[in-house]
Amino acid sequence: MNGDASVPDSGVFLSQEKMHLSRVELVEGLEKYSEVFGCYLILNRAGVIQYINLKGIDILESESLRQHGWRLDCFLSKNDRVVFNEFLMRVFKNQTQEHCEVLLLSSGGSTLWVRMEGKASKEGKACHVVLIDITDHKQMEVSLS
Repeated sequence: MNGDASVPDSGVFLSQEKMHLSRVELVEGLEKYSEVFGCYLILNRAGVIQYINLKGIDILESESLRQHGWRLDCFLSKNDRVVFNEFLMRVFKNQTQEHCEVLLLSSGGSTLWVRMEGKASKEGKACHVVLIDITDHKQMEVSLS
């Protein structure tokens, strides 16, 4: 019997370890600069949050967002869900940067107008989204009208 059969391939193990470390470093980097970038999310094609940074958790007032499975449209009004779903379809269909404006409803009851800027990943399986607070701008529009 060949003794090599039970020895794991150290090259594969090291490669997997490097990938894990790279992912950890990437997430730590995103967290570190969340104040600069604002709210950053990664959504799948169904609008399920795959990743959300600390700023996003603060905005939506829900620590449980760290767990996978939350749909972003849970934080939108019925009318804005339509806007969001159309936005998401355009992102994946056109493979270009798209945007929309929606009113976020946090789990704590506060509201925030945001401009969503999104672009699909190269593989077309995820959408990278930045939320930009436009609440002051929307309030000014209302006061001028």
